[in-house]
Amino acid sequence: MVNSVLGMQSCWEQSIVISIVDEIYGTEALMLSAYLSSGTESCGVCLFYQGNLIKWAVWVIYFRDCKKQILENEVGREFEAIDG
Repeated sequence: MVNSVLGMQSCWEQSIVISIVDEIYGTEALMLSAYLSSGTESCGVCLFYQGNLIKWAVWVIYFRDCKKQILENEVGREFEAIDG
């Protein structure tokens, strides 16, 4: 069951890439994705896991960068208030 759901998710993700790269949209992109991934569902599931891992790593880096930037801005405002 889980592999089936992850296989469908991989197909969906691949159809988004097809839409961006090949400018094929909607059900045509989904059908092309299903055709291209037939017989390689386990590879798609593996890519899905790796993609999620990379996605979460990017979000953590982005969060830390935003937090750092806000803290730097707050410290800068405190120094401006002291020098002001």
